[in-house]
Amino acid sequence: MPRKPENPRRVAFMLDLEWPYKRHTGIFAGTQRYAQEQGWKSTIDEYVAESLPERRTKSIPYDGIIARVTKRLARRSARIGLPVVNVWIASPVWRQLPGVFPDFVAIGRLRAEHLMARGLRRFAAFGRKERGFRIEAAAFQAAVNEAGFPCYTVTLPLHSLQTYASWRKYRQRIESLISSWRPPIEANVRSLPSRTERHTARVPQKAADRIRNVISDEPRKGRQTTVNGAGGLFADRPLPAC
Repeated sequence: MPRKPENPRRVAFMLDLEWPYKRHTGIFAGTQRYAQEQGWKSTIDEYVAESLPERRTKSIPYDGIIARVTKRLARRSARIGLPVVNVWIASPVWRQLPGVFPDFVAIGRLRAEHLMARGLRRFAAFGRKERGFRIEAAAFQAAVNEAGFPCYTVTLPLHSLQTYASWRKYRQRIESLISSWRPPIEANVRSLPSRTERHTARVPQKAADRIRNVISDEPRKGRQTTVNGAGGLFADRPLPAC
C-alpha cells in the first residue's frame, strides 16, 4: 500500500458525473486509481467554478482541477493561478488548456476494421457536430474508402434538445434517415427518437443503454444496421439465411 504523504495534494474533479456516461465515469475511475496511488485527497466538486475565490488568497481549496472545463472555470482558475487539466474535447476552451483525450483517429479506424472484418460493405457515420465525432468519422470514412467501400455521413445538431426549433430539426433529420432505409432492416441503436413508430418498428423494452429496433417481420432477409447512438457508426449488408 502506498505511503500517504504528510501534505497530500488536493484535487477537484468536475466531470458531470450526474450524467453516468462511460466517458465520464471511466475518466473518474482512472483518475481515482492514480489519486489513491499518489495519496491525493480528491473531491468531486461539480460547482468548482463557482466555489473558487475570485482572486488569489491563502485559502484556495485545491491544488489542481481535472475537469470538463467551461469558460467560467477557465477564467476563474487562470485568475488565481490554479492548474487545470481538461478532459472534454468539445470544451469551448480546449485550445487554451492542457488536455487528455481519446485517440479518435484510432477509434474510427478500429471500428471500420471491425465492421469490414465481419463482411459489411456499406457504411455510414451517424453523429453530432462536435470535434471528437468529426475526427472519428473522418478516420472511419477514410478506412472504408481505402478498402473501396462507400461511406455516408449523417451529422446532427450538437444541442438538439435546447429549444423546440432545434428539437424539431433533429427529429426531422432522424425521420429522413429512417425513411431512406429499405425494410426489412434490423438496427442496433443506443439512442433514437420515437419516430420509429411511424415506420412499424418493434422496440423491445429490455435495454436502457442499447435499444434493438427491428423493422419488418422478416429480418433474416433484410439488412443489418448497427448504430452507436448520437456519436455512432453503422454499416449494412445482406443477412445470411438461417
